[in-house]
Amino acid sequence: MKKTTFASVSLLISSMAFTQIGINTSNPQGIFNVDGSKNNPAAGTPSATQQLDDFTVSSVGRVGIGTTVPGNKLEIASGITNQSGLKFSTLTATSPPSLSTNNTLGLDNAGNVIYVDTSPPKSETLGLFAASPTLVRQNNNAVNGVYHNVIYQAENVDAANTFNPTTGIYTVPVAGAYYFIGSIQFDNTILPGNPNYTVAGGRLIKENSAGVQQLVAQQFFYPNMTLLSMTLTGLIICAAGDKIIMVTTANVSSGSQYSLVACSLQGLRIGTN
Repeated sequence: MKKTTFASVSLLISSMAFTQIGINTSNPQGIFNVDGSKNNPAAGTPSATQQLDDFTVSSVGRVGIGTTVPGNKLEIASGITNQSGLKFSTLTATSPPSLSTNNTLGLDNAGNVIYVDTSPPKSETLGLFAASPTLVRQNNNAVNGVYHNVIYQAENVDAANTFNPTTGIYTVPVAGAYYFIGSIQFDNTILPGNPNYTVAGGRLIKENSAGVQQLVAQQFFYPNMTLLSMTLTGLIICAAGDKIIMVTTANVSSGSQYSLVACSLQGLRIGTN
């Protein structure tokens, strides 16, 4: 009798080890399925509405609440748009932070919980350049806007080594938001006859990888004097590889030259896009 009982129990345990278990349903989904409202069909897959009261464990160890086909280790389907179905009764928006860091949890486009860095954008000085003391330019057709790149004498800061001292062009190393400040000083006191400026202008330009230029900032003066200065500033969203160029143009009362002194360009990365 004892042998028979032992054999029966062993057979029952062996059968359960390879059986789907359903509570309130004769059609269990996964290896373990609780149908809270007893509304699942006798055959086939329950509808999305019927699954909302289900608890399911899949054959690969995934748990679904409100879904019988969990796509992750834990998936909750609340059935209500923009509501997760997850609630912490003793942890709310008014709870004090437990850490002083800016790390938190967020969601990706598929609804997966992911790690998010919410720290403020990091600032980084990109470059500070000083122009030649006597940078002389030819200007043969100022009326039609003949512009000349400002060529700097030295690089004070260029950690990414992306400034070309020959062309005066700064190439953006990392995509992000940038703030640029350009300073231009026009000075004709060193030129023969000390010609006055009748027109003096400067532009700050961004040029993308396709060669398309975007005007960031510009200033024009009609001073009738030999010495003047201007400042160009701009907050720019840049892609890696974009070029930043500061250019000038001028018309003078006599001769065909004008000079620039003490020009500078400074860039600051204030965040990534």
